Amino acid sequence: MRRSGSSSCLLRPKGSPPSPGVPASPKTPERQMSTGSNVSIPSIQLPLSETPSVTMVTTRRLSSISSERYWVLSEIEASCQVKFLDYARLDVDDDSNYDDDDDDEQRENCAIHSNYIVLYMLWRSQDFASAELYMKEIERTVDYLMDVVNMGHDDSGGGSFRKSSSQSMPHIYLVVDKMSPAPALLGESNMEVQHVLEAKTAEDLARLVAKDPILRERLEGISVGVTDKVRAAPGLSEAVLSIVTYGSRDRRKYSRRCTVETQDSVQKSVVTVVTLSEDDFLGLDPERETDAVQGIDQSIAHAEWNGLGDYELFSKRAHAEWRKKLDFDLVCLDDSDCLFSVENMSTVLAVTVLILSLAHVWNSYREELSFCFKCLSRFFHLH
Repeated sequence: MRRSGSSSCLLRPKGSPPSPGVPASPKTPERQMSTGSNVSIPSIQLPLSETPSVTMVTTRRLSSISSERYWVLSEIEASCQVKFLDYARLDVDDDSNYDDDDDDEQRENCAIHSNYIVLYMLWRSQDFASAELYMKEIERTVDYLMDVVNMGHDDSGGGSFRKSSSQSMPHIYLVVDKMSPAPALLGESNMEVQHVLEAKTAEDLARLVAKDPILRERLEGISVGVTDKVRAAPGLSEAVLSIVTYGSRDRRKYSRRCTVETQDSVQKSVVTVVTLSEDDFLGLDPERETDAVQGIDQSIAHAEWNGLGDYELFSKRAHAEWRKKLDFDLVCLDDSDCLFSVENMSTVLAVTVLILSLAHVWNSYREELSFCFKCLSRFFHLH
């Protein structure tokens, strides 16, 4: 199934019944956690009744103009909490690391309390030449993220949105950006071929994640952005920004009913964006250029399974959780100040200006307009 500007592929997931005449694949070997733990994670096989029949991988070509990276980062920081796993690189089983108040504060700053997480990763081609090699890095990062999430759930804190400290399986969506600068001597046609090959590599990574039984259980989807310019970040600007800004109007509306102390937290999404370090957000541009770049090739590949959809559906589920926890529908069902909201007042102001302008024109040119109307009336009457 392929259409212009995008491609899609249907994969049979792990644990699904084999096709007629095809022998069943051997059981996937156990994989060791990469966080220093000796615990083995057995391969996860879902019941056949709960296993979907297909996995969808799609690729979409994006605009040739990128978004300004630092504007995107400022919007993300204003819309959600951001955590860096580098700040949490410690042995979570060693309580001796938290003997003083400074360590307790550091632990709280890196703890993740949210149940909705976007894991953003930067694929450096010079370190991981193939999708198979980078797949190992994803496995290690997700394993470590699960340790940090469990550490946050064990804390007595929980943020302004948590109603209980009960541990639950987090909802994680993975976003990867692959920067692959093209050689300067490549012509325009060769650069297009190079981008198509890079997009194919992104699809290969999405397929590998979708096939892995452990990642398939822990993640709710993956998006891989591909570009040839280090100043662009299609995964960050397209997927991450869309997830954290979804429902911002509802959050602003609800915050007007809150105290000054809680307005900032209420206006933020329940999604927490997690990355390995600040360098992943800043990208690979050595000059740290702030302007956008034009005339680029960029695409984004998605893999979805279990009927969970892409990052847009993930953002809708996260916002539905926000509405449920804050009883948004009940509180704002009879909102007496809706008429005087910023959105409605701007519309009323525009209509008022238009009416006043028409009234001024009529008062200033009444005779001329009456003459024109009479001429038009006679013209249509004759015809």
